[in-house]
Amino acid sequence: LSLLTQSLEGKHTLNTPLVYVVGEQGSGRSHLLHGLCAYAVELDKVPFLLAMDDLDHIAPAMLEGLERLDLVCIDNLDSIVANKEWEFGLFDLINRILESGRCQLVMTANQSPVQLAVSLPDLKSRLSWGASYKLHKLDEKAQINVLRERANLRGLSLSEDVARFMLTRTDRGMRSLMETLDTLDKASMAAQR
Repeated sequence: LSLLTQSLEGKHTLNTPLVYVVGEQGSGRSHLLHGLCAYAVELDKVPFLLAMDDLDHIAPAMLEGLERLDLVCIDNLDSIVANKEWEFGLFDLINRILESGRCQLVMTANQSPVQLAVSLPDLKSRLSWGASYKLHKLDEKAQINVLRERANLRGLSLSEDVARFMLTRTDRGMRSLMETLDTLDKASMAAQR
């Protein structure tokens, strides 16, 4: 996170415009990308986030011109495996970003570039060119800290006991926990307490 935010600030500590983040489902990959995009906006930069979950509703033409932006985040690269049209589109985007020297590209997947079963060998090679990082799932203590911090940002006081209760009574995935926190926040606003 520190390296990515410093890179957005112009402190080119990464020495590469390509960053590949590996992590299993629930490790916080999407959360990281959303946070980076929000931080880019704070810095008056132009970000773009594309979640590759549902390729039926988007076309590779969507990647045209993205190299002109400051930050491009592509989530769930696993979805393009064996889709030649998307593989060529992503390969072309990476080449344009490398040529432009202006844009930071951050991609996520649940497998490393070497393990990702893309059919285009040149794409597999390009995915390995940049910096690569692995995210690990949060343990219970870290999940509680995230819940409490998120609640605090919303003006909610969430005790450790309540956070632990949420962990034992809901799905432990961070997305589900954040949705539960949203529901709790809305209920507290409606009840004005």
